[in-house]
Amino acid sequence: MRNGAWRRRDDTPEREGGKKVPFKGLRTLFGNRPVGSQYMGSDIQDPHVKRSISHFRTRTFAAKIAAVIAVVAMGPLAVGVAYADDPVSTAADAASYTASDAASLATALTCGGSTASRTVTVTSDITVNPGDLSSASAQIDCPITIVSDGQAMHTITWTGTGSMLWPQKGDDSLTILTIGVQGVDPDKGGNMLTFTHPKDGETHGPLMHSYGTVTINGGTFTGLRGGKGTVALNEGALTINGGAFSENIAEDGGVVYQTSGSTTINGGKFSGNKSTGADSRGNSSTSGGGVLYGTNGASLTINGGTFENNSAVNGGNGGVIHSHGNGRITISGTAGK
Repeated sequence: MRNGAWRRRDDTPEREGGKKVPFKGLRTLFGNRPVGSQYMGSDIQDPHVKRSISHFRTRTFAAKIAAVIAVVAMGPLAVGVAYADDPVSTAADAASYTASDAASLATALTCGGSTASRTVTVTSDITVNPGDLSSASAQIDCPITIVSDGQAMHTITWTGTGSMLWPQKGDDSLTILTIGVQGVDPDKGGNMLTFTHPKDGETHGPLMHSYGTVTINGGTFTGLRGGKGTVALNEGALTINGGAFSENIAEDGGVVYQTSGSTTINGGKFSGNKSTGADSRGNSSTSGGGVLYGTNGASLTINGGTFENNSAVNGGNGGVIHSHGNGRITISGTAGK
């Protein structure tokens, strides 16, 4: 060596006469050779340089071990399961949004041509008025999951006379809209969401008019008043796995009004829901369905759930279900009174 210089094996000068090693050209974390091995230890006489290399190798080795441990630890967490104390755990590739008011909710629901999954975490009470959601945000066409932050019960109030959300038909293998977390009580964790209408005595629109695949895993749906359904006017595939549905009133279908497609109920509690059999002006109808109304060959399947004190009044038919036409109904494993 000349003039105190040291060289890498490729004879590229790194530094002249210095004490600290700048370690250029570092290898990747899991490279075939440890970082620093490109330097020829037999050529380095300066003890300060040798000590720097030794310390750097030690730190690099420790960093590699820590990275391996981190990778192992992260593996089981990225499975898309949400827990009561961690309600916003999502799949690793799902984008995350928070909604604290109508504007941020509109932003979170706008897919913008993307088909990527996203999770929307509601962090406060939100009142949604007509016009707050554009067609781009109301017409959901990418997989969206709506959950609570699990810190307190948050209420989403829809004030419009039409539907708030319009989930669109997409790939049949994709659930376009999911509400809540399965396996958690309606008032806990990611299910700490209440959906309602204003207490103004007026008839409002259902929360959603769905053409796509929708799953409700939890949440509380109460005080809704509609014409045809209160939670959903369904023309797609609706699955209810859980949730609390109470004191909802509609002319037909106190919870769901279905004109085509399918509704499957696997769980949940349905209590005090009512079909009035009359519109807001008192005109009577011959329909009904305190919980479900189906027509045009709609498929209704009930595999589980609890049904209590639901009713059809004013000439309506079916305290729980009214099916009109050639629809198909399958019922098993329910409790009711």
